[in-house]
Amino acid sequence: MPLTLDLDLRENGLVFIEEADDSEPRTHALIVGIGRFDEGAGVGAISSPPKSARELTSWFLDGALNRGPGFKQPEKPLASLAVLLSEAEDSSMSEIGGGPVPRASFGKLKKAVRAWIERAETNPKNNMILFVASHGVSAGRRTGVLCEDYGRDPDEHTAGMIDIDRFVKAMRKVDVEGKLLIFDCCRVEGVEFDQDETLGRPIFERKQTEPTMLEPIVMCSTVLGKQAFGEIDGPTLFTRALLDALGGLASDPNGNWRIDNARLVDTINKLLRLHEKDSKPVQLPQFQLSNDFTIAVAKPRGNPEVTLFLTVEEPFSNDLWSVELTSPSGSISEWEPSVEGERYVKLRYPAHTDHSLHLLDSDGELASTTEAPKYPPVGFLSIPNPYDEITTERSKSGDDCGSLTVQGFSDEGGVLTLRQIASPAESRTKASEDKNYKPQTTSEWDDYTFEDLSPGRYQVEFDRNDGARFVSTIEISDGDHIDLTVPGPESPHEWMVDAVAAGVVPAGARPVTESNFERTPDFWALTAGDARSRLGGSSIEPPADVSLSAELENRDGRFLRFKMLDENGTRYYVGDPDAPSPPWLLFQGEDWTEMAFVPTLGPNGRTGADWTTSVLIDAAPQFGSHVRPFVSSRRWHPLIAFLGRRDFPRASAALRLLGDDLREAVEEKIVNPLAACAGALTAVACGPIEAFEIEEQWLRNLTKWFVNLPDGPVALGRHLQIRGDVEGAKEAFRLAQERGIPAFSLSVDWLAEGLGMLDPDHAGEALAWSRRVDPLSPFTILKLETKESAVV
Repeated sequence: MPLTLDLDLRENGLVFIEEADDSEPRTHALIVGIGRFDEGAGVGAISSPPKSARELTSWFLDGALNRGPGFKQPEKPLASLAVLLSEAEDSSMSEIGGGPVPRASFGKLKKAVRAWIERAETNPKNNMILFVASHGVSAGRRTGVLCEDYGRDPDEHTAGMIDIDRFVKAMRKVDVEGKLLIFDCCRVEGVEFDQDETLGRPIFERKQTEPTMLEPIVMCSTVLGKQAFGEIDGPTLFTRALLDALGGLASDPNGNWRIDNARLVDTINKLLRLHEKDSKPVQLPQFQLSNDFTIAVAKPRGNPEVTLFLTVEEPFSNDLWSVELTSPSGSISEWEPSVEGERYVKLRYPAHTDHSLHLLDSDGELASTTEAPKYPPVGFLSIPNPYDEITTERSKSGDDCGSLTVQGFSDEGGVLTLRQIASPAESRTKASEDKNYKPQTTSEWDDYTFEDLSPGRYQVEFDRNDGARFVSTIEISDGDHIDLTVPGPESPHEWMVDAVAAGVVPAGARPVTESNFERTPDFWALTAGDARSRLGGSSIEPPADVSLSAELENRDGRFLRFKMLDENGTRYYVGDPDAPSPPWLLFQGEDWTEMAFVPTLGPNGRTGADWTTSVLIDAAPQFGSHVRPFVSSRRWHPLIAFLGRRDFPRASAALRLLGDDLREAVEEKIVNPLAACAGALTAVACGPIEAFEIEEQWLRNLTKWFVNLPDGPVALGRHLQIRGDVEGAKEAFRLAQERGIPAFSLSVDWLAEGLGMLDPDHAGEALAWSRRVDPLSPFTILKLETKESAVV
């Protein structure tokens, strides 16, 4: 039996080991749950992390030992599972699988991590999964996870802490194909930590000079600066979402019920968004994705079901409500919220059958009706729909086959996917005729018109730039032509429409009646050199003539919109080292100071540039920064919004949307060098660049021609790094850092990562920028230390 009681193996937490030929790829997992800490840590005991670790351990073991639903991966079955737990108050060891497991001190965890890596590196095709649940703190962009002995060393205040960022970078040097690192912890900023310092000692480092190109996939349970929450006497909210997703909700019925990292991330995100307080999600995760791999397979037993999460919208969610589900036979089931104040309900019903949903108000009167999704494994729906429904018009064409046109807001930005849905009976019939048959995602694409569609059922998904998602299921017969109209976003004010389209205003934002501004923030214009000096900590006097000013144009109680007035004739002269410096603005609010790149091309932009610049200030941001620079551009909104979301795992759908604009952005760099940088970064992120008809020489020209923009050499350096040209990448990254702070936040992160990996002795300045940057903004926004140090 692969469960082991060998005390030598248990010393490193090993509870399951399956002896097998190393030539066959396998999965190696390490699970850590820490809920008890040293008395000197100043951190109280927490129950959720150990419970989270135990439940995830059970999921792995139940599947591997065939004792119930759990981990299954026929291509890479479980080879080893190690567990460390700090849960008992008396410092005794916990028991898993009939034997003890070590407590999660820094030393014990370090040994377990190294043993886990050694097991996984026996085959480069292996998968390795790490899950750590504990208490965490952040400083700038860094996050530290506390081991149980944190606080024990009075002379080193970060001893017993794991620096997530440093560990992730070290894992890039592990030559294993699939690497998934999950950190379930708070990331609230610790006042005792400086944002430039390393949070803890290295738990794993490798001194080889050339890291692999296999980036780990990283999942953090919450975004920087925010708390993570747990159930009372249960796991954390994130772990519950993770287990539900792994249990089948993230599986792909058209892909043999596989769960890959992209579907896992999408499902976890949707599940966590169900938990709200004051109409805002209580916790949003943060993900860093790279290469795709299959984590598990969750094929349903028996007849498949749909699991539906139905969210009740205002005003009905503010009072008593209930939901009725009517089956095809006419039977009615009723659901109410599981706890008082809950806004959603979880329903299960047979798949591939028609069900109706009815929302009843506090008086039991019918408030809204909609159709329930029919296709497994999971659906997410709101009632009443907070957005207007997709409208459908059907007509007959003269063609033998079907066609579909999606119109409306789709031509201004968003991600559109058309997927053919086959029922189990249809799949079995076609599979019996063709052993290689698999239901295919439709690939035809021409200005949001799909031609030559075979008869059948299709699912249309549209993700708008503001984060709203629309899903519609349609039936197409021979000769049918269907027009779908997707509604545009709702804007709190007419003057915020461009900001909504640019993706810098959260979906569903509403006008504010009570002011969150005690005073309008002060602001100063800076040159690139001034901005760089400010981050270096020196006291500066902003220059008198930057040729840039901001005019307060509109405001409500929460948002201020500044119109940028750029008196400079033209920005970014080709090949001119004396060209005007890229402009920055320094904003100082009541208790915050932020510095933002201003994406202006000059007073009137450039001929045909379609590019005007504004800055929106949010007095009460849910996540991220207060300052949000954006451009009004019908042509470039989709590209900039996609780059800001960093939605690269869904690149295939997004890049069909961007189409020729991605190539033309880089090709037309003389007209708009900022759009060219955005296009280059996106192409490299979704690469290879040749797939978008972009030549490497274009990246070199972007680097050479615009000598005041660091983003060109960053894109080139990342491209060369992926190609394995280490010296070329190092040279490009060094050049970028010499030029100053990049215009795009992704460039800041890539520059820090590139120099940190390839030239760590010269990466200090780039790393300092990366720790302050807001990753949720496409353009670079940097948080400064204190309001007092903002301006002389």
